[in-house]
Amino acid sequence: PIPCVPWQSQLWTLAVTQLEETSLSLTFLGRICTMYSEELKVAEAIAIEAGKLLLNEGALPSGPRFTSSSKMIVDEEMGKLISDELKVKFHRDAIVVEEPDDGSCPGTSGRTWHIDPHDGTSRFIVGHRETSVSIGLVDRGETVLGVVYLPYSEAAAKFAPIWASTQDTSSGLLVSWAKGCGGHAS
Repeated sequence: PIPCVPWQSQLWTLAVTQLEETSLSLTFLGRICTMYSEELKVAEAIAIEAGKLLLNEGALPSGPRFTSSSKMIVDEEMGKLISDELKVKFHRDAIVVEEPDDGSCPGTSGRTWHIDPHDGTSRFIVGHRETSVSIGLVDRGETVLGVVYLPYSEAAAKFAPIWASTQDTSSGLLVSWAKGCGGHAS
């Protein structure tokens, strides 16, 4: 299991605060980043790719595949995809991933990626689709980046009105924040 770190709740608080304080539109028009821009770009892309695996799994005629009563095969596939990509892009960083068990690795940079590839598995198993891909980065003890992606458009539609009623949720909802880059929802 992932050690208890508050980055997920911090991400939501920071993203909402950033959007409220600056009256940012949910449509991403451009971002001026001075720190963590590459990490943010990579984490957003990986979260969306992992979300596609979840969408495909949910569309299987036979239903989701399981390794046990509470573990889905796709959770491990998503975790492996995310951790493998991060290992290639940021090979000196530590990785803590919930699934698969062998996906975590030590690092030497002082930075640690925290990954929950499928937050909400137990609810997904019983048919709910309010689940997400969650990726966070802690740099020397400070939360500096977070990405949460809800791949299911019907789930995204429930959360989009928090910020705006015109949000297009046809491809899910991506909420991200990085130090020096601000918050973003699309």
